[in-house]
Amino acid sequence: MRTVTVVTLKSEAETSCSDTRRVFQPDAYAVVIEDDSDNESIAERAKKLDAMEIRADWLISGVDLIAIKSKGDAQRFSEVVTLVKETADCRLV
Repeated sequence: MRTVTVVTLKSEAETSCSDTRRVFQPDAYAVVIEDDSDNESIAERAKKLDAMEIRADWLISGVDLIAIKSKGDAQRFSEVVTLVKETADCRLV
């Protein structure tokens, strides 16, 4: 079983501590993108997420998963999934 920390673009990454030494070691980061923005801003956001690095002492990590949240239109959701898949090298949820 993997622990996944889900963050939005408006919030900071959540941290988890395993003991009193405060070791920062998340298993994965997932970020949610909603499908109600225009294609250009979604593509720009996906590129930034793909290039983002999260640094903590000796650990260098990045966004592992991008989740697409549908606002109800199945056709638009499909378009956004295809766009993000072509733009970023992250796994999609």
